[in-house]
Amino acid sequence: MFRAEENPKPSLWGHRIARLSTHFFGHEDLLAKYGDTTEAIKNARKVPLVIHNGVVVSSENETLKLFPQGQIVMRTDNLETSAAFVRRGLGIGRLPEIVGRNLPGVKAIEEQSSPTQRSLWVLTHRDIRDVKRIRRFIDFVNEKAADDPTVPK
Repeated sequence: MFRAEENPKPSLWGHRIARLSTHFFGHEDLLAKYGDTTEAIKNARKVPLVIHNGVVVSSENETLKLFPQGQIVMRTDNLETSAAFVRRGLGIGRLPEIVGRNLPGVKAIEEQSSPTQRSLWVLTHRDIRDVKRIRRFIDFVNEKAADDPTVPK
């Protein structure tokens, strides 16, 4: 399984394959509508906001602090849903940099980076870590991530 967290449960075993820094992103059309500068977007009234309510942490407090005049248009616990809303220009949201920077037409709001730091892990339950096919898969993912310069270490 793949998990985005900082400290996996002791019952799990695997490898950290990437560091996931987060930023606030918005589609270029949405950002143009609410101002040409980060300060204008930050202070824009009713700028639509996408809130990610994850299992470990929510982006709501941080998002509302940075965009106090904003209006929440979506709350989701699914990264793909958050990214889809941002990609379609329906709101500004906090996304892992590796996701947001690869969405067409989407830009980071550079001065609005997030202090949230997570890691991406490939994990399995400790009691099955020596099953050959599972061990091979985890080793394969770990090696590919280590060799890929686009994966943030």
